[in-house]
Amino acid sequence: EALECYAEAMRLDPEYKLPRCNRMNVLLSQGRLQEVLDESAEFIRIDPTNIDGYNARSAALFMQGLLPDAITCLELGLKNAESSSYNADPRFRLVVESARQNHNRLLTALQEQK
Repeated sequence: EALECYAEAMRLDPEYKLPRCNRMNVLLSQGRLQEVLDESAEFIRIDPTNIDGYNARSAALFMQGLLPDAITCLELGLKNAESSSYNADPRFRLVVESARQNHNRLLTALQEQK
């Protein structure tokens, strides 16, 4: 039901990011990884400086076993977030810091695989 509500909100205003972000999180929790990749691609297209799309995409890639791709995705997101107009928002800074920590964990996991 939540997915239907988010889809309706996105139909009403395709540029409003909150429903898309919430939808990505629900899809991720359900393991619907291809849908997360599709939604995150659109989210990133709408706002390439918002880390949320990269976080969801990286998580889906990681869950598919694509660790190097997940790392590259987060690296791009962190780079783009540096120029974001959201940098003054404390919540955004926390999400970016969380993405940095996730990036470091992914790098560690990659090193352990070698």
